Amino acid sequence: MDNFARRKIIPLVERKRLIADQKKRKRIGEINKKVNLEKKNRCVLGSISDIPRHPNRLSILINFCGIGLVELNKKKRICAHRVGMGSRDLISSLPDEVLGKILSFLPTHIAASTSVLSKRWRNLLALVDKLDLSDASVGCPLGFPEFVDKTLALLKNSSLIKTFHLNCEHRHEDSRVDGWIHTALELRFLEELRLETVGMYSIETEFFTSNTLVDLTICDGFYPDGRLPPAGGVFFPALKRLSLFSVAFADCAMYDDLVLGCPVLEELFLHYPDDNNPPAWTGDVSSSSIERLTIIHHYPDYREAYEFVSFATPSLLYLDYSGYVADQYDVFHFYCKSMPVFHNLLTLSFESDKEKGWQVVPLLLNSSPNLETLVIKGLVHKVTNRCGDACICIPKKKKKEEGVPCCLSTCRVKMLTISGYLGTCRERKQISHFLGNMKCLETVKVGVEVDNQQENHVHKRYMGIINALIKLPRVSPNCQIQFF
Repeated sequence: MDNFARRKIIPLVERKRLIADQKKRKRIGEINKKVNLEKKNRCVLGSISDIPRHPNRLSILINFCGIGLVELNKKKRICAHRVGMGSRDLISSLPDEVLGKILSFLPTHIAASTSVLSKRWRNLLALVDKLDLSDASVGCPLGFPEFVDKTLALLKNSSLIKTFHLNCEHRHEDSRVDGWIHTALELRFLEELRLETVGMYSIETEFFTSNTLVDLTICDGFYPDGRLPPAGGVFFPALKRLSLFSVAFADCAMYDDLVLGCPVLEELFLHYPDDNNPPAWTGDVSSSSIERLTIIHHYPDYREAYEFVSFATPSLLYLDYSGYVADQYDVFHFYCKSMPVFHNLLTLSFESDKEKGWQVVPLLLNSSPNLETLVIKGLVHKVTNRCGDACICIPKKKKKEEGVPCCLSTCRVKMLTISGYLGTCRERKQISHFLGNMKCLETVKVGVEVDNQQENHVHKRYMGIINALIKLPRVSPNCQIQFF
């Protein structure tokens, strides 16, 4: 072969070899890219290919700090690849206490279902510190009682459970539900108990006691049945927070005995909305230890419910009362020279009503020498000449003629919060009255509400409202106005 032919063949061969090398490198690059992508998307929960399908299409979702996610349902199963850690996955290598804490954040029936993941998860339910049992979150409520029975049988001697929530939105046997509550109260380290139902279930008072319970909430259809120990009997010696939502009592004495049976009670929350039934709350709160009291009491069709409202709470620091004021407070305003002094009251919150005046407000302000925070929901109330000087109902000229110092000028409130402000002329004058008389004010927070029907003018209207408030004069040089 002559040199000319050789020179033509050799470059051709080299060119083919070069093309082959390029294809090879490209192929290797694609393989590496694919491998890296698989590593990046690799789940760390280990293989779960042998998980049986759940008959109720159970979905199990576990996401711990972004480490991994597993979903199991009847239609499909997602298998996670093992990582380079031998035969173990990352989550399963965590300590038992950590896994138990993770399961405690899940509803109990979901936490129990993780036992099918692998042998490692089979007995971890015994390590949870919270039981959240609800028949509203299960597909079929018929199996709920049996599940609760088995769960409590497994964990009734647990030294870890501190929280027990029971929600019954379906009907179950009364004796069975009462047994669940009894078992919960016997837990040695129980601190929080919450009972909810849309039906009616009695609580056997004979076993209604706990030495460790700190927080108790009873809602709607759960009600004490039987006689509580007489006054002076203690059945919740460690209870600090008691919340009652529309709870019915057989008589007034039972309610009184319940509160008196909590000698270290610090917070009491009473919620009795208008449900077309006569109110069950007696209207009386008597406790030497209560520091925070919140009452929501709406019974416009039962005016007698407001004829007797009494607070005997010498340690009170916070009061939030939402409801109607009894008619005798009008008489009280004229004929009583003083009311009990709340030396420890730091925060006062009340809601205005366009059908009711502010007769009690001056009395409360004058009787709360250390009040620091005043919260008012809505400024619109009934115009009357019996509101005193806390509002603008009485003309300034008449107030000056009376020669009595304004209750606002003597109060020591530092923070004033007003919500539901619509920007009307009357509301603006009321805020101006506050700013012009409250000498200790440091912060005024105003929640502005603007009608959204005219969307094009919402921003303009909002800015007009806040600009008008910012321009108001203030007697306190340190007062700042904020909006929310």
